[in-house]
Amino acid sequence: MDNNLISIIIPVYNVEKYLRECLDSVLNQTYKNYEVILVDDGSVDNSPIICDEYAKKFNFKVFHNENHGVSFSRNYGIEKSNGNYITFIDSDDVIDKDYLRLLTEKANQTNCDICFCGFKRFTKTETTAISETLDKLDGVEPKIVAKVILGFNNDYKLLSSSCRALYKKECISRFNVNVKHGEDLLFVVNSLFASKKIATINEYLYYYRVNENSCTNRYIKNFLDSNLAYYEEISKLFVNDKTKLDIIKFRGARICFWNEISNRKTNKGFKKNIKEIKRSIFYKEYKLKYIKLYKGLKNKVLFIIDFFTIKLGLYNFLK
Repeated sequence: MDNNLISIIIPVYNVEKYLRECLDSVLNQTYKNYEVILVDDGSVDNSPIICDEYAKKFNFKVFHNENHGVSFSRNYGIEKSNGNYITFIDSDDVIDKDYLRLLTEKANQTNCDICFCGFKRFTKTETTAISETLDKLDGVEPKIVAKVILGFNNDYKLLSSSCRALYKKECISRFNVNVKHGEDLLFVVNSLFASKKIATINEYLYYYRVNENSCTNRYIKNFLDSNLAYYEEISKLFVNDKTKLDIIKFRGARICFWNEISNRKTNKGFKKNIKEIKRSIFYKEYKLKYIKLYKGLKNKVLFIIDFFTIKLGLYNFLK
């Protein structure tokens, strides 16, 4: 079992407050045949010093780069890795002491290309288990799993985090550096399409920290360009499936609009960006017929409100 070297890739950016906790959770692993690759993405706090400290004391590998973003850092880590398997850990998250052992054991037992485990979200005050159907997904054909992540198969549930999984190095894709939102989803889906077999562990072994600096809580500049890059790549997987591509366009329109609308008071380019979205390929598919994608009366009503808020420009009257 210990013959499999696992490369643990950890992109680091301004996380001095949490970095030691993350790295200590790696040091506490019961499975010991691993290498740690720390990719400092131009941090301006004490994170680089902490990285160097652990590199010197525990023989971690550390690379200091200019700021290019998390996708660049993960790709850089992949290129520097020597392992048969790769796993990604965000530098403010932590892993269970048996994370590597259980994932590796399952990978060896099943000869799978990707092995997923469950995860929990946590804050200073609470921890929440994420509801998924990992037990039912064990051994399911990878392309079906990809469609589950994309929301095209409601028989199962699996979220799109690139962390909380073990990947055969030969099967993984690379992160698209032009995609600023949905880069995890794109990476996981591409890797699934390149895989022959997946496995799952129905245990919570990865802990995702929810904090105020999360990119999900910030306005994303050039969001339309990012989503166009996402669409360009994901469309290659569904060349002959116009229905799925149209749904992806619809979702792209909605998320682009609300990225702008939610930040309209501080976004000086708000009106210009709204016009660009309306000229994009996404807006042509922003249609009321997609109410069918939403389950339950509450979600359908919320969609209708969103739809006409955007179509009629009612966002101009929001406080």
